[in-house]
Amino acid sequence: MKIAPDADAVDCEWLAEALGFPGLLTAYEAKSIGTGQVGENVRYRLTWADDARSAPKSVVGKFPSVDETSRAVGIATDSYAHEVGFYRDAQSFADIRSPECFYIGDDLTNDCFVLLMEDIASSSQGDQIDGGTSAQAYLAASQAARLHGPFWDSPALRQFDWIAASTDQTISERGDLYNMLLPGFVDRYSARLSRDVIEWGRWLGEHSVARTRSLRLPPTLIHGDFRLDNMLFGDDPEIVVVDWQTTAIGSGPQDLAYFVGAG
Repeated sequence: MKIAPDADAVDCEWLAEALGFPGLLTAYEAKSIGTGQVGENVRYRLTWADDARSAPKSVVGKFPSVDETSRAVGIATDSYAHEVGFYRDAQSFADIRSPECFYIGDDLTNDCFVLLMEDIASSSQGDQIDGGTSAQAYLAASQAARLHGPFWDSPALRQFDWIAASTDQTISERGDLYNMLLPGFVDRYSARLSRDVIEWGRWLGEHSVARTRSLRLPPTLIHGDFRLDNMLFGDDPEIVVVDWQTTAIGSGPQDLAYFVGAG
């Protein structure tokens, strides 16, 4: 079947076929949700014929952003290829709790993709501005281990042709980006930063590339944007990790450090 290039192209016939119940969807309601920057998320509430009792009552569809600038960023950073790759190739090997994916369609040569996923409507999104609780941090750390463990120093990482490990060049590029952004950050927030914090920030800029190259920690699959805003908390399940557009090969502590620093 043809993929729907955007949410406007979705209709009853397409949804029913994509979800495996062709001809049985009688109506649906669509509503944009979330605050994704390079992707568009839409909740579909579904009304089925009596013959489709096992069909989901609600799903979330994810598409490329409708904003041209955001879409260009998603294409340039391979964000769409990474998310499709995670759900297609890696999710079944990872123990981390992530949304069940009912349908994957991609035409990445034309920068199009669509995912139809489990709707975790009963859970609440974390908020990195307000910060998290120690209980949420424990759940997040536990899920990080369940992601990293199955791929820790694993030859299976080489099978994912949609993702590349860090190289000396990419490590240097990240260091250059950090040093480019640091002066503006210090200028803007100097009134809120102690002298020690500013000095540590500059020290990190001078030494992070060399230290990163020297560590050479075992590679594993990492989320890459492992923060509260990409986590849904509820009673059952307690936590679901979403937004896999920044999936990368790196060191496990990267995800945890990012979580603590951002939350």
